[in-house]
Amino acid sequence: KTNNLVLKISSLAVAFLVWIIVVNVSNPIVTRNISVPLNVVNANIITDAGKTYSLMGANSVTVSYEVRSRDQSRIAASDFNASIDLGDMYDITGAVPIAVEVVNNKDLIIGAVASKPSIVRVSIEDLQRKEFTLTTKITGTPSDGFSVGEVKLDKTNVVVTGPVSVIGQISQIGVEIDVSGLDSDESGRAELKYFDANGNAFVISDSRVSKSFDNVGYSLVMLNGRTLALNFDVGGTAAQGYKFTGAESTT
Repeated sequence: KTNNLVLKISSLAVAFLVWIIVVNVSNPIVTRNISVPLNVVNANIITDAGKTYSLMGANSVTVSYEVRSRDQSRIAASDFNASIDLGDMYDITGAVPIAVEVVNNKDLIIGAVASKPSIVRVSIEDLQRKEFTLTTKITGTPSDGFSVGEVKLDKTNVVVTGPVSVIGQISQIGVEIDVSGLDSDESGRAELKYFDANGNAFVISDSRVSKSFDNVGYSLVMLNGRTLALNFDVGGTAAQGYKFTGAESTT
């Protein structure tokens, strides 16, 4: 009976070993990487001080984890939470450690997870609020015989808030109105645009920049008439010592 018991235990041990081998061969543990959005905690610590921040790098991290081969398709980025706490920022370097937590499918993840990078650097900058007088830029050529008269906007000023370095790039804010082929008065709404020092429109993609409003109503009066050059027929002789060089009209 003792021999049978030893034999049975040995058989179970061998069977378990075979099962382990089969599982690891047919369904091995694999390492996978996935991109996860980076969440920011305690951002109010910065904004309450009248400042703004930006992450020096991507707004996502690569999370590395281990999973069984057959379960890897069940893992998604939403199964992880990657975050930084601005309350943990090192003042000298601006570095903040990244914390990664498994929030779903914990039973499928084997061992600990890791993020690349493991820290992120944060840039802190003063927040500026600046008021601009709206400008109007006319583009295109109206219909033959017509010219642009008065242009009115239903608002005159706009307030822009954002990082000092970005606000400093803005020389003017206003609208562009295309009058190509226009032969009658027109009204509508136009989106506000940023203009640099050379008068060129450009786009600000920084989400930290905001305007008090994004578009404005306008009314445009078209004048019916041609613009003609004046030619002066001048007679007589200039006084001694003088020479006629040209004439100008002030009206």
